[in-house]
Amino acid sequence: MPAQIDDPPPGSPVDPSCFLVRSWIWLGVEQSALTAVEAWCGDALPGETTTLDARADVPAPLALPAGARAVFNPATPRGAAQPDRAIRIDRQLK
Repeated sequence: MPAQIDDPPPGSPVDPSCFLVRSWIWLGVEQSALTAVEAWCGDALPGETTTLDARADVPAPLALPAGARAVFNPATPRGAAQPDRAIRIDRQLK
């Protein structure tokens, strides 16, 4: 699954009271089947979104059309981060 977490950087500490995940995901022909993107921290699901946005710096390196909706930025609720756990991305498809 081509996806990348831009923020927070891998291995960096996050404020467990609230943090923003900046990321992108591109599934090619399956992109239209995407119903949700999830940001996991250990076994907790602190961030989820059903909305993808465009970001100017994402299409060119991936050879995507300008304006491609591949970016998501779910804010996480208070207490969502688990210490020493990596953030990972998962997706839900139709």
